[in-house]
Amino acid sequence: MVSGTQTLFAVFVSFAISSTAHAGFVAHTLTLSSPLFAGMRVHYKEVSQQVSGQPTALFLHGAKFTSDDWATIGALDAVAASGYHAVALDLPGFGQTGGLRMFEEADRANFMDAVLEELNLDRVVLVAASMGGIFAIELVMKDPARVAGYMPLGAAGAEEYINELSARSDLTMPVLTLWGSNDFPESARARIYEWVFPQQRKVVFEGAGHPCWHENPALFKELLVEFLSDHGREWRDPVA
Repeated sequence: MVSGTQTLFAVFVSFAISSTAHAGFVAHTLTLSSPLFAGMRVHYKEVSQQVSGQPTALFLHGAKFTSDDWATIGALDAVAASGYHAVALDLPGFGQTGGLRMFEEADRANFMDAVLEELNLDRVVLVAASMGGIFAIELVMKDPARVAGYMPLGAAGAEEYINELSARSDLTMPVLTLWGSNDFPESARARIYEWVFPQQRKVVFEGAGHPCWHENPALFKELLVEFLSDHGREWRDPVA
C-alpha cells in the first residue's frame, strides 16, 4: 500500500450507444438527449465489464491528450488484467466527443452527472490528468459518496475551490496524487490536496515533468493497479 509522501526513482436522460471493438478495448459513442446536452455525442473507451461490489476506474485526460493516451500507455490493459472495469472519456471538445470545451463549473458538473447516470456508474475511482481535474473536482464536491477514490495526476481544479474544500468534512475518499519532480510538487497548487483530503498520499516521479504518468507509464500503472486493488478491498469489505 502506498503511504506517505514519497519520491520514487525511476526514470433523467435518454441515450443511444454505438460500439466498435479494438484490440484491448471497445470504443463506444454515447448520444445524450438531455435538455442540457441534447444530441451531444460522447466518445469513450471501455475495458472489462462492471463487477458488482467494485468501483469503475474513470479516466479523464489532459488538454494535450484524449482517451487514446490511456490505451497507448497500456493503462486500460493494466486495469483489465487486474480484473477491474474501466472507462476513458473523450472530454467535451476533445477527441471524438462533440460540443464546446466546457469552462463553466456548472456545465462540467452536469456533464459528469449525465455521463455517469447513462453509463450506470454508481461508484468510480477518478483518474484525472491535468485539465481532467477540473471535471473530476466537480464530481468530488457535488457527490463525494459516489467517488470511491481519486488519483489526480498533476491535476488542476482543486485550487479553484480551496475555501469550499477546506470547509468540507465529507471528503474522506482515499486520494493518491502523482507529480513530476520538475512540475513543482511542493507548490501550493500541489499541496492543496494534502490540506483538504485527510486520506491523501503523494508520490513524486523523480526526473519527470508535468505529464509524469506519460513519461513513466510503468510506474504509473503499478501505482494505479495497487490503488485500485487496495481501494476495491476496502469497498467490498468496509470497516464498520
